[in-house]
Amino acid sequence: MICGRYLAIGFWSFLCSVIVVLGLLFFSACRTQSDDAAYETAFRNAEQLQKAGDKERAVAYLDSFFKSRSQVNPEYLFDKYKFLKNYYYYSSAYDKSTLYVDSMLYALRRYPRQKNYASKYTETMNDRGDRYYTQNNLGAAFESYYKSRLSAMSIGDSCNMGNHSYHLGMVCYRQEKYADAISFFKQSFRENENCGADSINFFRSQELLNNIGLCYTRMGYRDSAMHYYTEALRFMDTHGHKYGDYTREFIQRARGVIYGNQAKVFTLQKRYDTAEALLRRSIAINQRAGYDSIDVQYAHMQLAELYELQGKSPDTLVRELEALLQRIPNQDVQLRWFLLRSRTEESRGAPGASLQYLRSYISLKDSLESVNTFRQTNISQLLEYQEAQAKMKLLARDNELRKLYLVVAAVFAGMILLIAGLIYNNYQKSRANVKVLTALNAQVREKNEHLSFTLSALERSITEKNRIMKVVAHDLRGPVSGVAFLTDRMLRNSDLPSDDRKSLSIIRDTSLNSMNLINELLEKQQASQMEDASVVDFGKQASEVLEILEHSIEGKGLRLETYGLDQQANVYINPGKLARVLTNIISNAIKFSSDGGEIQILLKIEDSWATLEIRDYGIGIPEDKQSFLFSAVDAVQREGTHGEKSFGLGLSVVRQIMISYNGKIWFESREGQGTVFYLSLQLASAIR
Repeated sequence: MICGRYLAIGFWSFLCSVIVVLGLLFFSACRTQSDDAAYETAFRNAEQLQKAGDKERAVAYLDSFFKSRSQVNPEYLFDKYKFLKNYYYYSSAYDKSTLYVDSMLYALRRYPRQKNYASKYTETMNDRGDRYYTQNNLGAAFESYYKSRLSAMSIGDSCNMGNHSYHLGMVCYRQEKYADAISFFKQSFRENENCGADSINFFRSQELLNNIGLCYTRMGYRDSAMHYYTEALRFMDTHGHKYGDYTREFIQRARGVIYGNQAKVFTLQKRYDTAEALLRRSIAINQRAGYDSIDVQYAHMQLAELYELQGKSPDTLVRELEALLQRIPNQDVQLRWFLLRSRTEESRGAPGASLQYLRSYISLKDSLESVNTFRQTNISQLLEYQEAQAKMKLLARDNELRKLYLVVAAVFAGMILLIAGLIYNNYQKSRANVKVLTALNAQVREKNEHLSFTLSALERSITEKNRIMKVVAHDLRGPVSGVAFLTDRMLRNSDLPSDDRKSLSIIRDTSLNSMNLINELLEKQQASQMEDASVVDFGKQASEVLEILEHSIEGKGLRLETYGLDQQANVYINPGKLARVLTNIISNAIKFSSDGGEIQILLKIEDSWATLEIRDYGIGIPEDKQSFLFSAVDAVQREGTHGEKSFGLGLSVVRQIMISYNGKIWFESREGQGTVFYLSLQLASAIR
């Protein structure tokens, strides 16, 4: 029993701890959900502004939102940097765009437990590889691409697998391995189809079709090239409307690029007029502010070469191109420009100037070839190298894990030995404690048996006392009622002298009071017995009791107000006991009311309970007697306003009757202002 008590205390302590922890977790989850909703709304609003063409406002809105947060949620730093990276990339601010790639990687390394970490890491390593690729750092680019590929494979991300295939295709293209490039581009297009319909996949898909066309152009397959250029245009016409105004500018830029590529095919087919028209369309599109100024340079260069091919003077285009190169340097176009100027100066009869431009061309070409290692790089070997590096890292990690497992195993073995020692020590202590507890439990059992025997004896004594009191009360009630009856008959004789009448009145009143006391004693013995219960109309029973007490009410000149007694409120109780309860409470209201006062009785039904309210405006109950009101003690005995006697047993009997029938009784009182008693019983329909 003592062990059980300690176990119960431990259980409740543990349960309280669990409730506190769960409450803290719930509060934290609520705050997290609210925080997440605010960030998601901010990004959604920024994207809507961007799609509406208001890009600068979208960036300003997002910056303002993050500055307004007293504490920035680290999980959303990555999304902010990604948004800015894309904004600057599509605004042709490539240097700023690459800076935000580093910020994305910083956010991931600083908070590695954020949501969708693997997917974000895959995307970031792809972007980082793109940066190294544009810097001709192929080794670093491939390392980033390979890490992206491994991460994408670990989560089954076909979209990023498609990115990896795209990058391999771009390397093959720059190595002039066009057949391999076509294979990678087509593979990327197929993988991209499983990524869902969003603007980024739309941009990449049209680029892949255009790139395949470029490869076929370089290979001399003009019809195949023209087919893929046409497919790229058709793809934009078919799917571009799905993404709203946001993609309109990009589609126009992409059209300008494709028109320039189609012009190459028409030039090879000697359809010079068509080629020139397409180039001029391309220039007209991308020379707009914010469009692809790099492509404008290529289109100008291509148009100047087309003029030279047709025997036309390219001087105007050469000067325009020189201005474009001064504004935005482009070494690839600059190289072709030097060569074109060398030829035009030679045709003009200026060998000195021609030689100077030729030397500039050779110098720049040698410089670019010393930096460009693309042609010397074998992709297969590089992939094998990256896979070998990855395997070495895995083996090194496995080795570290094995060492860690050995250390953990050793620590675990030591802990097992320690635990075993503690268990043995506790076992020895437990044996001693069990002996003590066994002795204590034996003492507890002995005391329980003694208490049980004493309780049984007490119950027998109470039963015998009640029997004797019942016999005595019955034996006394006959003679006392006889005395009361005879004195009442004698008082009806008007011929008696006044002194005799006064003595007889005292004897009659004393006999009646004794009868009331005997009845209350008998009722107290029977109050706790739920016998002969039946369905009784609460309101009707109260009305009948009021009729009986009408003489007493009129004797004090009291006003009686009743409400709701005519409504049907069937309760389950012994009718006689309910009558005694009502008689006692209403009699008290009469007894403690002043002459000319008021009594109010209200019956109401709420939630399957019928409640009778008996309110008087009499002398009230002193505060020091209220806590003892339902006890059979002398302290609660009080005389009425006309000196009516009280034995202090009535309310204790009433309370026992109400409790025995699952009822409720309570009161409210202020001395000098009156009292209200409430009797509440459950409706019979709810019980059955």
